[in-house]
Amino acid sequence: MHAVVINKGQQGFVAPMRAALSPLEPVFVFDRCAPSKDAVRYRTNSEGDGFLAGRMRDIGAEGVDDDILFLDGDKVPMGDIVADIESLKGLYDCICYGIDGSLEHSGLRAFMRDDGRHGIVEWQARGFPYAYGCYSCGLWVSREAVRRLRDLNGGRIFHPAFDGVWGDEDNFLADELGYSGFRIGFSTRVRLSGSFGNCEDKRKFDGFTENFVKRIRLRRDILGALA
Repeated sequence: MHAVVINKGQQGFVAPMRAALSPLEPVFVFDRCAPSKDAVRYRTNSEGDGFLAGRMRDIGAEGVDDDILFLDGDKVPMGDIVADIESLKGLYDCICYGIDGSLEHSGLRAFMRDDGRHGIVEWQARGFPYAYGCYSCGLWVSREAVRRLRDLNGGRIFHPAFDGVWGDEDNFLADELGYSGFRIGFSTRVRLSGSFGNCEDKRKFDGFTENFVKRIRLRRDILGALA
């Protein structure tokens, strides 16, 4: 398994992240910030504007043909996430992990509420186009699913249409996996530390709205989801 941790000004979390991911040695991708002295394996990015989490994840995954665990820099697993993935990967092709005491408890992602459980995400339960399938801040993707995403996205795992603007790059990844027949699961047996951002900031809200429209168009153009 390969682990990618994106980091933008969160250097203080590098050491605890490495400890939490032992025995893996994650690749840290420092986005427009200085690398941490605690990072053994890392890559840096100094180009681009705006929200580039998807692109940074792809930079950390370059040349990797394996299962991949993606984590945000400050979302340190509170438990043995490596062992949890190993125990569940025969059941799911993609596993998302929630943040301790955050958005999944509000009702938007009700499937993440109860601790100590796992299961299939009802990917289309809310009906098109409201498919909340993945948390990209804590996401494991199998090698077969990674290959499929790269086939769909011109070599990328996270579609480049969302580069520069916050939001929905993870939900479109769920769209692609769901339409391709992969099993999207969740686990609350391990939580991630920290908190989840929201759309109260107008710039974020406007960006999310823009990306939501992109997502609908991509579902039509790439997945044929619309007539």
